[in-house]
Amino acid sequence: MSDEVEEQTLTYLLLRSVPRWELYLTKLLATICVTTFLVAAAVLALYTAIYAGTPQFWGEALPRAGGVIAVMALAQVGYCVLFGFLGLVSRRSLLVGIGYIVAVEGVLANLDFVGRALTVVYYVRTLTLRWLDLPAEQLRQCQETWGMADVEKLPSSGECALTLLGFGVAVAVVSALLFARTEFRVKTPGSDG
Repeated sequence: MSDEVEEQTLTYLLLRSVPRWELYLTKLLATICVTTFLVAAAVLALYTAIYAGTPQFWGEALPRAGGVIAVMALAQVGYCVLFGFLGLVSRRSLLVGIGYIVAVEGVLANLDFVGRALTVVYYVRTLTLRWLDLPAEQLRQCQETWGMADVEKLPSSGECALTLLGFGVAVAVVSALLFARTEFRVKTPGSDG
């Protein structure tokens, strides 16, 4: 929404007879759809570039690419709603977003304690271990690097998916309500801004 304010197009959106919360949710849903499509296209292009012409392409690579796309789609839900919220509560959303990525997703997700369950990357990693049918050596390396050696202690795939979707819905609702109540200083032609 900060781009809409900066480009002076928010005024036109707010003049429509659509509730403000609905405007926010529509833009959020469009963002999730577009980013998920772009991630899916990138994953398919990557797997095609690596495996095209090999015997593993149809039997192993494309099914794994489908799993990667599913995991990344759930990640898109988590990150889109989170950064949408950060954009509403901060004027410096880029700096706050970078700080969040470094402090929370970068540090907290890598510490082996209960607090890492508050990060999106924890659930993405768990889904990666459970859904992607990685080769044994790669699976072991991921578990070791991520501090997730005992897969039995991790949440199930269903719990991870529901957590990410539930988080997405909850934060989207809070953000939509916040957007509906926020007064935006809108630049108009001829004003100093």
